[in-house]
Amino acid sequence: MSELASKLLWPLSRLGEGFELLLATTSLSQRLVRLPNPDARLPIVPEEMFRAWLVRTADQLQLETLEVETTYRELEDFLRRSPPALLRVAHPDGLAFVLLARTSRGKAVVIDVLGIRRTLPLRGLAGLLTAKLEERHKPVVDRMMESVTGSERRRARVRRVLMTERLGVVRVVRAILLRDTVRSAWWGLVHRSPVPLRLASFLTAHAAEYALLLLSWFTIGRALLEDRLTAGAVVTWGLLLLTTVPVRMLVTDLGGRLMLEAGLLFKRRILEGGLRLLTDEIRTQGAGQMLGRVMEANLIETLAQSGGVLALTTVIELAGLLFIIARGAAPLTQFLALVLTLALAALLGKRLYVALGSLSDTRLELTHETVEQMVGHRTRLIEERPDRWHTREDDLLDRYLASMKTADCRAARLLMLIPRGWLIVAIVALTPFILDANGSFDTTAISVGAAFLGMRVFAQGTSSAVHLVLAAVAWKRIGPIFRAATRDAQAPTCELWQEDLPMDRPRVKSTSAVVLQAHDLVFRYRELGRPLLNGASLTVRDGDRILLEGPSGGGKSTFLSLLMGFRDPQSGLLLLEGWDRHAIGLERWRQKVVAAPQFHENRIFAESLAFNLLLGRAWPPSPDDLRAARNICAELGLGPLLKRMPSGMDQLVGEIGWQLSHGEQSRIFIARALLQSARMMVLDESFGALDPETMRRALRCVLDRAPALIVIAHP
Repeated sequence: MSELASKLLWPLSRLGEGFELLLATTSLSQRLVRLPNPDARLPIVPEEMFRAWLVRTADQLQLETLEVETTYRELEDFLRRSPPALLRVAHPDGLAFVLLARTSRGKAVVIDVLGIRRTLPLRGLAGLLTAKLEERHKPVVDRMMESVTGSERRRARVRRVLMTERLGVVRVVRAILLRDTVRSAWWGLVHRSPVPLRLASFLTAHAAEYALLLLSWFTIGRALLEDRLTAGAVVTWGLLLLTTVPVRMLVTDLGGRLMLEAGLLFKRRILEGGLRLLTDEIRTQGAGQMLGRVMEANLIETLAQSGGVLALTTVIELAGLLFIIARGAAPLTQFLALVLTLALAALLGKRLYVALGSLSDTRLELTHETVEQMVGHRTRLIEERPDRWHTREDDLLDRYLASMKTADCRAARLLMLIPRGWLIVAIVALTPFILDANGSFDTTAISVGAAFLGMRVFAQGTSSAVHLVLAAVAWKRIGPIFRAATRDAQAPTCELWQEDLPMDRPRVKSTSAVVLQAHDLVFRYRELGRPLLNGASLTVRDGDRILLEGPSGGGKSTFLSLLMGFRDPQSGLLLLEGWDRHAIGLERWRQKVVAAPQFHENRIFAESLAFNLLLGRAWPPSPDDLRAARNICAELGLGPLLKRMPSGMDQLVGEIGWQLSHGEQSRIFIARALLQSARMMVLDESFGALDPETMRRALRCVLDRAPALIVIAHP
């Protein structure tokens, strides 16, 4: 290892110190805290110690971490896009890290072990990260290079090509990307993002373009009014107009960058909010309604961005219009006309909002109905009378067309009436000044120009208003998802004690320790309805094996949802290791209590088998994670399935991949829950699709591995 490489590698034992220095060079966290180094005295392997420390640190600083891998071929481009990041490097003494602060113009800024910022070429940094790998392939490449002639530059380029061909798809670097969490306050998140700088640049550029446009017409207008239309005036006017062309290109580019940054931030927030919606908030919504929400999210992103940009530019141009009106022949009259036009636009905008709201409701209802009918098409063909197949769709289409007609008419009034109405009112207000033979021709011409300029401003303003009204209508459904992202944002933080060790490690605990305690739980679905659960109590200790039986509809799955934190009881006490859910946080609660829900509430995703098994663990998986998944699959009797799959654990499964039987899916659900290594495990009718022999084998695996177990079944 070179001397430079040794200075860049931070050992795990000093990672807290290095993390502080990395944050000091970025705008990620505004919380200045002292970070502890990972404690090497804990009885766990470095990999697990690092992951546990990273989770605690990210929670404390309100950061998001994403672990990704890159290949040899993509390494330079990856380094360009990844900072700030921790780059994991294999080291003889254990885990080591390169702290990548930022990149710019082919240069990378890293922090060495002395706390000094070093600037390296991206290619040089990539070479340091892959030096050990390249060393093993160097003899083969050297033999191939013997026949290459030419300059040293050409030989170096050929060497890079040969090395890339040999190592192109090899995964060389695993990195932890650091990002601001979207669960923090929205405006603080926006403030720390590139959006304010992009916005300021865009507004400045647009103001410059508008000033150049006004200056060009002022120049030619003044020359005409003063009867001094010379070649120089025409040339000046033309040059000013030509100057607006590159400025306009800059405005377009800056506007695109602004919308890209804002859209990325908005999408991350919506995704986080969608993942934090409570079960009861989406339980009664079908696939069509969920699809409608996705459509609304895309709609609000597009319309809010385009309408917001147009609105900002309209404000700038409106300020310029007021400036010109003030220098015209009738400033007060035109100002009153401007106020009247704005008031009329607000009234028409409100009417449009009501019409678009009705249209949106009908469209989403039609989307839901269409998706539901597509899913249940075979059932309709068999069960429903043919003359009634399209009655519901026809009724919805008639309502949709009527709502669309109303919305289109109101939008047309806003778009057509306001700009032209302003022009008519402004010109009519100027009629006495135009007919006045003693009036100033210059100021009257300025006022006439203001009338036509105002028509342009209102045309752009009404277009932005339509976009913003559409976005406001969509916000009624997207707003709850957006706000849900902040739930449990203030998760409790604590030091890394024995309680935070991975669950598949031995614990120093009494076998009689209480894991979960429920006392007098009461739950009803409607506020004044009959309680489904009334005075339910249960105590679960380490090592307990509990069978919960009852008839269908008796409240077994509802009781499970309370234990899992999916629902809140109306009264009673529910504690996990002595803490209630609000004190411990929903995320941590679900890390310690896991479940395999009923078959219709569980899902195999269209991804690899490894992805489906390891949903509750870090991704990409470590070799230990894959080994644990294979072992549990073998114990559950899924070994023959793995042998049949051509790609093994990497085989694509789900709707578009390898088709799994109900019994195989049930065992994958069980394995998924076991691999989360929680304190308590709940199986809700998980053995119903298994034959007796397979059920005994699966039950033995669960009994051997689950620290505490509740099995829900029919009598």
